[in-house]
Amino acid sequence: MKLNTRLFFAFLLSYIVIVVLMSGIMHYYAIRNFSDYIRDVELKQLNDTIASLETEYKRYGNWEHIRTNPAIWNGILRSVMESHRIKMAPPHMPDDESFRQPLSEKMPLPPHLDMIPRLMLFDKDKHPVFGKTDSAGNYFFKAIAVDGKTVGWIGLHRPEHISDPLQMKFLYRQSRAFIIIGIIILILATLVSLFLSRQILLPVKRLAEGAHALTSRRFDTRIDIHSSDELGQLSMEFNQMADTLERYEFMRKQWITDISHELRTPLAVMRAEIEAAQDGIRDLSNETLQSLHSEVMLLSRIVDDLHSLSIIDSNVLSLRMENINPVEIAGNLIAAFKSRFEQSGIKVLPFPDCRPEIRVMGDSERLAQVFSNILENTLKYTDSPGTLKTGLSIEDDELHMIFEDSPPGVPAQSMPYLFERLYKSDISRSRQKGGSGLGLSISKGIIEAMKGRIIAETSNLGGLKIRIILPISEQ
Repeated sequence: MKLNTRLFFAFLLSYIVIVVLMSGIMHYYAIRNFSDYIRDVELKQLNDTIASLETEYKRYGNWEHIRTNPAIWNGILRSVMESHRIKMAPPHMPDDESFRQPLSEKMPLPPHLDMIPRLMLFDKDKHPVFGKTDSAGNYFFKAIAVDGKTVGWIGLHRPEHISDPLQMKFLYRQSRAFIIIGIIILILATLVSLFLSRQILLPVKRLAEGAHALTSRRFDTRIDIHSSDELGQLSMEFNQMADTLERYEFMRKQWITDISHELRTPLAVMRAEIEAAQDGIRDLSNETLQSLHSEVMLLSRIVDDLHSLSIIDSNVLSLRMENINPVEIAGNLIAAFKSRFEQSGIKVLPFPDCRPEIRVMGDSERLAQVFSNILENTLKYTDSPGTLKTGLSIEDDELHMIFEDSPPGVPAQSMPYLFERLYKSDISRSRQKGGSGLGLSISKGIIEAMKGRIIAETSNLGGLKIRIILPISEQ
């Protein structure tokens, strides 16, 4: 069964239960309220009887004479009956022999006087005085008061069921109206359930179609968002996922293109050198062997960098975490690069000698690899004469290590992409400098594996500033 069919029957079943319960409750309260109405009407019609009983109590001061003499009770009821007949008699009686008969023989009993057999007299404590013997809980009561004081009660026996034809006809009409209304509501509920099941699942259907399009590698697929509810939020997340997949697909294609280009260049140089030697155009001298060796070393570095990136991506980068001094590691590397910086005409402003002992948890070899990548980039891309300035600061229990060089700098639009794989700025990070564009990507992976951050900024010296942030060890 499809989901929209399940939702349809779920909505429909809910509406059916609601309509049945509502109809049952309305029918129950209709009968109950109608019974209460009949009770109120009947009790109101007992006013004449109560007036006669009040007169009778005033005459004797108690109910004992009625308790011991049933004829008095019957006489009171008969007098009430006759008074009702007189009230119902026509205002002008014709002078005819047939109308000279007693009223009790000509006038029929008023319908509301059929309740007389159901009457019972109670004293002020609701103890039976005269009438049909039954539990007081089966009676409706109306007080008999003399001089503002309750002296007794007249009880009207509760009917076991409604038997009057007019009353039954009224209830029948009400029940039929409830049934018709319930059927109409169920028809409307069916239409509403069908509409709701389709409307609710419409975004789900769009998501399913979008997911199918993504599996077909159509990463430009997007879903129109028409609401801000959970389904709208899900559609927004889907679009963000599609954006990410499209971006990574573009990066994958660019990655393959860049790797092919990086590998093609040294291979083309090696092929040209070898073919020239084979054709006798160039002798296989030490110079030729040195050129071939340089290209082989470049290929080895590219392959090693690609291997390092694959390890970082697979989250299996092995770090030997220990308590280390990163400033000391960076200082030692700067000292090792001193001669190369002097040959390139780059002045180095190292960390101060009187620096505090700062330690972090990390891998000394991997951290040295990061510092080495940064120093190599300075040697490759900084114009001579140039400057490399280093700095330290501590902010919020974090160590900030800064490396900034002199021009040329990196364009602002290229700054967010410096840590992307194989990315090179067209102006200052060109291929003629010999870089593969993988060093900063590897450095970022290593620093993040050590719970740190690496940021590229514009240097105050006019070049590039690299900021490495590492959490200070608690030990």
